[in-house]
Amino acid sequence: MSTVEAAGDFKVMKSATIGEHVKVYVKGVDAISNASYQIGNIPADSPKSYEISNDELPMRTLIMLDNSFSIPNSSREKIGKVINGIVASHGISEQFRIATFSDSITYLSDRYSDDYTAISNMISTITYENQDTMLTDVLYGVLNELNSENYLGYTRIIIITDGVNNKPVGGITLDRVKEELKNSSYPIYTIGSNTGENDDLLDNLFSLSWLTNAEYRVLENSSLEDIISMTSKDNEIVVYDAVIPIKAQTGGVQSSKLTLVDGTEIVFDVSLPFSIMEDDPEAEIIEEVEVPVETHAKVAKLVEQSPKPENSSNEGVVAAILAIAVVLIVAVVFLLWYIRNKKTKTDNSYEDLDLEYEKTECVAENEGEARDTVILTPQESVDGRNHYRFTITDSADIGRSFRCELTDEIQIGRKPDNNIVISDDTAVHGHHCCVTVQNNTFYITDLRDVKNHSSVNGIELKPEIPQLIVTNTKVTIGRHTYVISISEV
Repeated sequence: MSTVEAAGDFKVMKSATIGEHVKVYVKGVDAISNASYQIGNIPADSPKSYEISNDELPMRTLIMLDNSFSIPNSSREKIGKVINGIVASHGISEQFRIATFSDSITYLSDRYSDDYTAISNMISTITYENQDTMLTDVLYGVLNELNSENYLGYTRIIIITDGVNNKPVGGITLDRVKEELKNSSYPIYTIGSNTGENDDLLDNLFSLSWLTNAEYRVLENSSLEDIISMTSKDNEIVVYDAVIPIKAQTGGVQSSKLTLVDGTEIVFDVSLPFSIMEDDPEAEIIEEVEVPVETHAKVAKLVEQSPKPENSSNEGVVAAILAIAVVLIVAVVFLLWYIRNKKTKTDNSYEDLDLEYEKTECVAENEGEARDTVILTPQESVDGRNHYRFTITDSADIGRSFRCELTDEIQIGRKPDNNIVISDDTAVHGHHCCVTVQNNTFYITDLRDVKNHSSVNGIELKPEIPQLIVTNTKVTIGRHTYVISISEV
């Protein structure tokens, strides 16, 4: 979750880097207004702003209820009214998913839905059971599920329970869950049931809300209207969408500042894409070719020795001679550049490699729009292994697509010995990243010496640390963001 420094009650509920855009969800803004935005000391164009109801994707709310006997019987009726009230005060197109949990989570539906009548019927079927509760284990799993879904809209979690044990025996600790939350953008609203002997457990529960810029309430001490109002305020969130300046596309995490018209400054961290590597030894360097002094002298002598016009009637002859001289200069410059480039071939040259290649399969809707690129032929089949067709397609240009067969592992990079060769992007390393499959689960990993880090859905990768990917995951490699497609052959 982003760190936030702001006057008043303004809060950044979520910030996300999507390609070359930063989207910021701010709560506490009275009305949509113009704002300025900068990353470090680099100003960006004024961001677009709109209400969350106009966001491209609907807001999603996951309500998690502890339905164990540890919840006092006297509080259970009110809990039902709270959940129904939250659903009834939904935002435009807001989608809900209801779940109960003990030492595992049970979803009452297989997806998020805006069928509010059906959701209300689900709530009425909830019963309380004699069971143990392991919120830290359950929440850790939920966070990983949400991350793997790659949903780019606003998702929040509402938890109703009687507290959290900080160090459960044999389970995931609260501190570990908090570390996971720091790398996520899911506000967690908490509603705690007070049994009279669980103050420490409630403090642990409410710390999840403090960490994620959300709010909390004690069920028995708060009115029904107050609890519902706490969550319905998210319907007033304002979204700011800014384009990241090229100069700021340096990779890594950077502090940024959104300044509202009244002068209020909201500071938060943002993960940046990488535009071009300045120090990458593999990056292509285009040098200016200097024309030797001798060449200038020869051309000048040629012009000097050419027939001189006797009068103004020969102006056409003079113009023709000058044109010939210019053509000669251009030809000499081109010849020198070609010779020099021939002698200093980069690692993108394939002519001296004893490898067989074929053209990448075209996945553009119009095959005529696809650009030719080079890709290794599929690996030999491995007995007992599933075979997958792995494709990455430029999110800004569907004609720029790369595809190969995946059985165990493939490599992506600029050099021609990779399985997927991205030779037209000098911000891509020679050997940049690899994709692996384990038990039908897919991961992408930046290689050890990569400086220009890849990112998955705006989250920067750390070298040699695998990141889960699925179909429709967006991964940024070099200057471009690609949409992943994985299908079994």
